[in-house]
Amino acid sequence: MTEAASRFLDGLIRIMALSDFTASQTVGIILALKEDVRKELGSGTMNDPRWRKDRDAWDAAVDDMALLAFDNYMRHREAILESRAEEEKKETLRLLKEAKLISDDQE
Repeated sequence: MTEAASRFLDGLIRIMALSDFTASQTVGIILALKEDVRKELGSGTMNDPRWRKDRDAWDAAVDDMALLAFDNYMRHREAILESRAEEEKKETLRLLKEAKLISDDQE
């Protein structure tokens, strides 16, 4: 996959992770490319033995993109969850200080 394609895919996956798509929905969009290309080319082309090698290479490339999409999705979701946890921690500390249940040096 080219660097530009990889950046595009990462950007798309980041948006989907932020938008609360599930991992299966995210990967499913990538896997749908296989069927979309088959429909576009038509069943005659897809069943032509001369196309088999290219079809198998295309399928493998889409599978690789799907695996990369899953890894990127999980990386982005982890970062989102870590950020949310950090925000909750800061808010909890602020509330505890405000209630005078802890002091600044007890953090």
